[in-house]
Amino acid sequence: FLKDLSLHSQLQDQKSIGRALNNLSFTFIRGNILDSAKIYTAKAISFNKKLNDYYLIAFAYRNAGDLAEKRKIKDSSITLFERSFYNAKKANSIQMQLTALYRIGRVLNNEKRYAESIYYLEKALDLGITMGAKSETALIYSLLAVAYDGIGNYKEAYRVQKQFSYLNDSLYQERSRSKLAEMQAEFEAEKKQSEINQL
Repeated sequence: FLKDLSLHSQLQDQKSIGRALNNLSFTFIRGNILDSAKIYTAKAISFNKKLNDYYLIAFAYRNAGDLAEKRKIKDSSITLFERSFYNAKKANSIQMQLTALYRIGRVLNNEKRYAESIYYLEKALDLGITMGAKSETALIYSLLAVAYDGIGNYKEAYRVQKQFSYLNDSLYQERSRSKLAEMQAEFEAEKKQSEINQL
């Protein structure tokens, strides 16, 4: 992504620069290189605000929320995820709204603020189902199960846990079928190559 940033800077492609800054921030956060993540997250927010691109701003704030959450700065992470949601809404990005909402729910769950968490997770669940985002929806069901259990609503916790299990099994089967098809295609290609080599 550093090469990407350098290339787009030379070309003066502003949107791609903003995207590259977000990707660098995201990558450093995922890699747990938090000092670099902090630098690129700040650059991404500043740059994308100047661009006035709501999607890129939403992405930058979501990264900032992830960074704050990793650094255990809970209230800050919720505020940053809320800013991400606000900008995602302005950008009409359902995916970004969904990811901001479930992150808020996750932070609230970790703080044992389950009733508040349920509010955000239910909103995220509606978006996930609407989008057909199976992976995110499964994650949200899992977070909801924890939240409902936390408030003592065991019937609802059981119901959403069953939904999680069903969806998670479905995702596993899809991945397994895909991997099997990939292995079959690879086997067929190797078989053909072997036949060609024998000629």
